[in-house]
Amino acid sequence: MTGLLIAGYVINKFRGDRSILEPGLDDLSRRTGLRNFGVLPYLHGMWIDGEDALEVARWHRDATPT
Repeated sequence: MTGLLIAGYVINKFRGDRSILEPGLDDLSRRTGLRNFGVLPYLHGMWIDGEDALEVARWHRDATPT
């Protein structure tokens, strides 16, 4: 895949038995040539600010028309 700018992928908010997911991850990596960097579990009740979303909201607020 010449010119590809993606190094790999991460599975986010996974619920369940990872061993069931492994064959699918292997197949996805084989088909795409991309590396799986990991699987992040779903953590009930955990809150992390969406930094990018907050930055975009500030940009829109501070923007002046040209």
